[in-house]
Amino acid sequence: MPDVEFERLKGQDQEGRSEELRRALSLPPIEGAEHASEFARRFLALALEAYRRDRITKSKLQHLAGRIGLLPETVQMLIESAGLADSAAESALLPG
Repeated sequence: MPDVEFERLKGQDQEGRSEELRRALSLPPIEGAEHASEFARRFLALALEAYRRDRITKSKLQHLAGRIGLLPETVQMLIESAGLADSAAESALLPG
């Protein structure tokens, strides 16, 4: 991911997008969390946002999520919970 894109997504996180995503996924609030878990939460929020904007593929999202210890099944659940499954299906090409 280019540095410019990363900084843009990081800015969105600082504006509260990751907190909105946390609430949308019904995740508990982070109180006194270690830096590692905070990083993982933000990292995942940014990756999901990039996927939502079609900047990365589902495969890349799964790869990135795997780097923070998430299984592909968990990523699929997050995609569905965030309402992103439909948008990916709409962009798929179907043989006609």
